Amino acid sequence: EAGREERSVSEGQREISRIFSSMGITYVEDRTRAISSRSRIKRDVYSFGDSGDTLLSADFYIPSMGLAVEVDGPSHFFVNTLKPTGKTLFRNRIHEAKGWKVVCIPYFEWEQLESEQQKVAYLSDLMGTIDHPVDPEPSQEGFSGSSE
Repeated sequence: EAGREERSVSEGQREISRIFSSMGITYVEDRTRAISSRSRIKRDVYSFGDSGDTLLSADFYIPSMGLAVEVDGPSHFFVNTLKPTGKTLFRNRIHEAKGWKVVCIPYFEWEQLESEQQKVAYLSDLMGTIDHPVDPEPSQEGFSGSSE
């Protein structure tokens, strides 16, 4: 995808992908949603090529729940704190404004989980806190991604 910043997949993301699959959760990885350049969002944020459109991506998207799951590594927090950066909070607000529910998995919580059972329980608890939306799949315009 021309103009798109390369994203690395962390070990935590690979683990979560594997565990979601083992739990029977249908998801899409790195779901990308186009946002119209006519929106009130600054055009230089998440810019994509010269088309005037912008993109916003989630690490995982669970269509049945209308849920974006973000795996937040150290760059999503201010140095020597557990406080999310403005960019991370902005990302979450944009997801929510587009009709997605958002849950974040901070690296410092995920790294504390030692066993597969603890990780499954963590994700199950996280998923259990989300109400299922009336319309679980927002408009598909501008979406891309592949199912696992």
